[in-house]
Amino acid sequence: EDGIRDKLVTGVQTCALPIPIRKKGLPAANVVWGLRTRTTDRRFLQVPALRTTQVIKGTLLRILETLAMEPIDPDGKLFARAREECGVFLYSMRLAGALYGEFPGRDPKSTDAYQVICDAGNNTALTLSQNMLRVDVLIKPTPNAESVLLNLSVGSPEIGRAHV
Repeated sequence: EDGIRDKLVTGVQTCALPIPIRKKGLPAANVVWGLRTRTTDRRFLQVPALRTTQVIKGTLLRILETLAMEPIDPDGKLFARAREECGVFLYSMRLAGALYGEFPGRDPKSTDAYQVICDAGNNTALTLSQNMLRVDVLIKPTPNAESVLLNLSVGSPEIGRAHV
């Protein structure tokens, strides 16, 4: 038997490869190739939404890791750079059709495909004193889904690796 095909998945499928899921209680010959996950979170019921969110989260964390060693200035240049670099990636994802909704403008709307928030509102003095940078990202991975909020944060090496 093939190792990947015979693996039992009991929670949310977290890989980016299409693998069959064997449901508990079914004979070995019955493998389910569905488009649904087994999560209770309604935002991630469909596999494409989960995969898109995982790809975006991983890529944004790698982008933000490059900014972890940048000095934090009172003019907000680091915040603007984080918004810009995340926005460029999300713009390309929207162009490729991975995100649904309108391209964001100056004023955020509920119909926007994505929104990047990085300012003094989510980067408090305490957060900055701990050498952490926080970025909140709202994305719309499917046309009928609500926006998914990703709370991303990175820190300098003495704090640890980037985490969510």
